[in-house]
Amino acid sequence: MKHFYLLCLTLCFTFLSFSQFNPGAPWMSQFSQQDIKSNKIKFQDITDAFNSYWQTRDPMAKGSGYKPFKRWENYWKSYVNQDGYLPSKAFLWQTLQDKNQMSSARSTKAVSNWQLMGPFSHTNTGSWSSGQGRVNVLVVDPNNPNTSKDLESNMFYFYPNPTGGDITVKLPKPSDFNVFISDVTGKVIIRAADFSSTDQLVVPMKGLAAGLYFLSIEFLDGQKVTKKLIKK
Repeated sequence: MKHFYLLCLTLCFTFLSFSQFNPGAPWMSQFSQQDIKSNKIKFQDITDAFNSYWQTRDPMAKGSGYKPFKRWENYWKSYVNQDGYLPSKAFLWQTLQDKNQMSSARSTKAVSNWQLMGPFSHTNTGSWSSGQGRVNVLVVDPNNPNTSKDLESNMFYFYPNPTGGDITVKLPKPSDFNVFISDVTGKVIIRAADFSSTDQLVVPMKGLAAGLYFLSIEFLDGQKVTKKLIKK
């Protein structure tokens, strides 16, 4: 039933959009009715005929058809195909069928392994809900020895990227780590830090040619995280 209502709504919206277009308008007189019905007139040719017609007329005249056409033009200009024609009714119908088929084939089964951590109840204050079980931000607590090293290592960042010179590597807290810059073949170009305990490190890049590189951080326990780096 839901898909039926969606189909009706889509067809109604398309009909209303097309209804702004009047094939019997005076600026359409240069085209044959057969070409109009069979969609053999390019969108640009229609708008050119319209603009030419209104060069010597008042577009603000009541009931002139100027505004409905401009609404039609503004809506359909984004749907013109690569050959310059508007999509046919058959094409629109097939597109809707393909969309419905993709929607029905899409799996709605959850694939995550999230576990409820609470709170499992809360009190609304006023007319708004404070939310329940919503995660907006993840932050590593530098004072918590139980902080996951996996989470910590993936939270490192560096800037600027792309870079024209040096880059700065930042970690959420001082750690023993090493930094490698390698090219697309995997060859290590730069090695820095040597497991020094810090939360920030500047790596020189000025001598490298422009292109794609990979920045890797290796921690003392053997964990390694790699991210893309672009040299301008």
